[in-house]
This record gives sequence, C-alpha cells and structure tokens, in this order.
Amino acid sequence: MSNHLTYDRLRLLTDTKVAGGKADLDSIASAIHKYVNQHALNMLTNVTYSQGGDGGQLWGLLPGGRTKGQCAEFSYLMEMMNRLLGIPALQKHIRAASTVQGIEKQLSYEGHTQSGDARFETRSCAHHGKEHLMMTFGYTRTSEAQKAEGWYRYAINEGEGTCEVNGKLYAGALDTVGETSGGRTPAHNILLACEKNYAPNYARSKATGFTKFDRDRFMIWVTATDSQGNYGVCEIDEADQIKAAKAKGIVLGTSQTPPFPPVPR
Repeated sequence: MSNHLTYDRLRLLTDTKVAGGKADLDSIASAIHKYVNQHALNMLTNVTYSQGGDGGQLWGLLPGGRTKGQCAEFSYLMEMMNRLLGIPALQKHIRAASTVQGIEKQLSYEGHTQSGDARFETRSCAHHGKEHLMMTFGYTRTSEAQKAEGWYRYAINEGEGTCEVNGKLYAGALDTVGETSGGRTPAHNILLACEKNYAPNYARSKATGFTKFDRDRFMIWVTATDSQGNYGVCEIDEADQIKAAKAKGIVLGTSQTPPFPPVPR
C-alpha cells in the first residue's frame, strides 16, 4: 500500500499540472506552492502537521472537501511534496517580532524539534504578567455600543506557516514568496506581505511612513488563553504600563516595548 501511494504521489508531482517539466529548484517549488494553495479554500482545521504515519492525512488536503487545514498544514504538505522529489525542504513557522532581529530569533522549525514547542517573543506586562506577541489578522466590532466603547474582537493568529526551499519561504495558504531583498530576510518579507494582506491600518500606516500607528495593529500582545482557548489582549498604553509598574514596584527593563509595537522594518 505504501509503495502504491508513493507511486501515485510521484505521478501527481511529475504531472504537468503540478511540477512536471520544471528543471530548477525555484520553478519546482513555485509550482508546488501554487498547486497546494489552489486547495486552500477552507481554513477550518481537521488535521495537524504534527500527525505521523505516512502523512496521509496531510496529503488528504489536496482532494478538497474531505480534509481541511491552515497555513501550517499546507506548508508541511509542501515540504513532503518537495522531499518526495529529492529536494531539501523544511517547514518553518514565522512568529511576530518587535525587532528585525527578533524575526529570525522567533523562527520555529516546528515538527522538527524535539519538543515541538513554538517560540514567541515575550515580555512582562505590569497589568497581566507574562505576555507573548502574536499576529492579528484584523478585528470585528459587532455592535454600535461596542464600537463606541472601543471594544474589539481580534482574529489572532499564532504565526505564518511556510516551507523553505533554496533560501526562499513559500507561505502556506497565502500566495506569497519571501526572499532576500531590499536588505530584508525572507522571513521579514513574509511578515510584511501578511501585514499588507490583513492589517486594517496598512494604508494609513504607509501614509505616515510607518511611523504612526493606531490600535488596528497587525501584531498584538496577548495573555495566556482561558479554558475555552480565548486570548486575553493587552490594550494598556505605555504611560499606564509605566504608572502601574511603579505602583507595584515592578521594574520594566529597557527591552519593554509599548503594548502595540509597529511591524518591524
């Protein structure tokens, strides 16, 4: 059965509708990326990329309608498809970071580490204690009262799943390729691409030369999840953070950043 599945998968990959006829790493990786993302229509997760076996659950993402996944699952599938062709590939998950250097530091090799733990940039909040930095793909305010009170329900994402091939990062479920350019790393360019696609304040931020931001942030500090898996969001501004820290006798280090850091550039 395993040999039969391998044959069928190789036949799929070498078909002209996927990567057949491509002769270099970038062309093959790009073709696989486009093919996989054609099937990324429903972002509800039924499988996880940490599932073992022959990866059958992840390969099941391709028929569509039977198995569903998110960027992590699609990027891990890309890794398996490239490896089946003998191409070195590795699934990586990009985390939000408040500094350019932090992007590379927070880059996880998930599914390939002994613990499988995700790494997040953390800080000590005077109000909530330990928090970590995550992405927010927009927000909703469902009533006029909530809008008047500044109430938000954030769509929080733990990061962007990608597959690295030949020094480039191919985003899962997002038609974006991160590569070294403009003095930025592939991971940095992926974050900028995600921001442009999802951050509500992108146009406004661009108009100010990315120097002024409001609370429609692309990245946000969150507290631990509750029993239902909901995130607590820090919306305390810097002045109140400092005031609360002094009242509690907490010394905020020089690395302490405002609750809503700008996207690193």
